[in-house]
Amino acid sequence: MCTKKPSDYLPKLYELLGKLPLSERDLEIQAKRAAKSVSANIAGGFAKRFSEKELKRFLLIAIGSNDEVISHLRTLIIVYPRLSDESSKLLEEYKILSKKNKYTP
Repeated sequence: MCTKKPSDYLPKLYELLGKLPLSERDLEIQAKRAAKSVSANIAGGFAKRFSEKELKRFLLIAIGSNDEVISHLRTLIIVYPRLSDESSKLLEEYKILSKKNKYTP
C-alpha cells in the first residue's frame, strides 16, 4: 500500500530532472509543474470538501497532473536510456500514487 503523499516524490523527481541537458529545460519545467500540481489540487479539493462536486473536480485534476508526470517519465525512459533505471523506479511510484488517488467520494 502506498502511504506517501505526492509531495514526497518531489525530491527524487527534481534530482532526476537535474540530470537532463539544458536542451530539455522545457521538459524539466513541465514535469515539475505537473508534479507540484498534484499536491496543490488535492489540497484545493479538500479545502472545498463541503461540495462533493468541487472535491471531485479537484481530485480529477490531480489525477490528470499525476498522469502527466507519468507521461514525462516515459519520455525520459525512451529519450535518455542512461536515466532509464532511475526514471522507471520513479514511474512505478507515480503509477501507484495514481491508483491510490483514483477515488471520488
